[in-house]
Parts: sequence; structure tokens; C-alpha cells
Amino acid sequence: MLGSKLLNFFFPEFFPVWDTGWIKKRAMKHYKGVSLPEDVQKRLEHLENSRAAVEYAQYVYLMLMDLWRTSPSQLQRLRRACYRHCERRGYYKPQVIINDNYRDITPLLFETCLLGKHC
Repeated sequence: MLGSKLLNFFFPEFFPVWDTGWIKKRAMKHYKGVSLPEDVQKRLEHLENSRAAVEYAQYVYLMLMDLWRTSPSQLQRLRRACYRHCERRGYYKPQVIINDNYRDITPLLFETCLLGKHC
């Protein structure tokens, strides 16, 4: 979990945060059929902590598959909904704050939607 938080801190537009209690125990149990490409699976199996690496890789892969299935108009609607929610919370011009700090909020939107759907 700490590794994913560090990756997310430095590269938030690429790496979602892994949380064992929420993601692994509550959300990922709904995606047992998600499997990594065979070559990726084989490379990760040889690592010292291969189980944790495989679980996180499956999570990132699920995010990428979800992104590939999301149309640009759907993604734009999600972004606008995020901005509206922030505005209702009292943040001034949230799209400026978000866009200045994140090149891409896709991982954040993915995590929010996944947790909202299953947790």
C-alpha cells in the first residue's frame, strides 16, 4: 500500500492508490476474471513479493481496461461531475486547481467510481 501511495504522489495521472481494506477486500472481489496478459504475469511471478505485485498490476490493468471502454464524452461528463461536486463543497474554480495539479484525473475518477460502485 505504501508503494502505491508514493507512486500516486509523484505520478497521480498514472498510478491509482491501492488500499487493502477497500480495494482488495471490497472492490476487487467483483473482478475475479481480470487477468493480466500472460507475459506480464510471468515476469511478475519471479519477484520476491510477487503476490502483491500481481494484485496491484491487476488493479492498474482493470483501470486501463475501464479507461479503454470509456468514451471521451463519458470521461468529460465524469470530469464535469467532479468539478460540480467540488464547487458545491465551496472550492473556488476547482477545474483550475485540478487541471493545474493533475495532467489527467483518470486514476482519481476510476478510484472514485470503483469505490462508489462496490464499497
